[in-house]
Amino acid sequence: MNYENFVNAVAGISQKYVAMNPGMYLHMNISPDGITITHGDREKMRQEWVNMMLSEYNDNYSNDSEIILCDKNRKVLVAYFEDDGWGDDCGHGIAKCSADDEFDEKVGLAVAFAHFRGHQIPDFV
Repeated sequence: MNYENFVNAVAGISQKYVAMNPGMYLHMNISPDGITITHGDREKMRQEWVNMMLSEYNDNYSNDSEIILCDKNRKVLVAYFEDDGWGDDCGHGIAKCSADDEFDEKVGLAVAFAHFRGHQIPDFV
């Protein structure tokens, strides 16, 4: 079995695992050096990511930032961010829920902040 066939076999097994365990998150990172698989409880990983984003926000931006729009009906949150220093690092972030999601202001603020900082939004959020 060559490397490509091995990767395809692992990917197939991974997809079956996720299908049988819908509450689990599984991510494969494939490189020439090997395969890295990250897995865990989807809700727990989402909460850890939200807490990490809000921690960075609270440490550096919370004093001079504000939520401009928080519309629970349209599931949109817009925030203006300004750093607690000289204000050189400022801008805005927007978060919009998908139609199936339930609006959560903390998650919205974390996603808006991640957009502002240029962080990737993980699949499990």
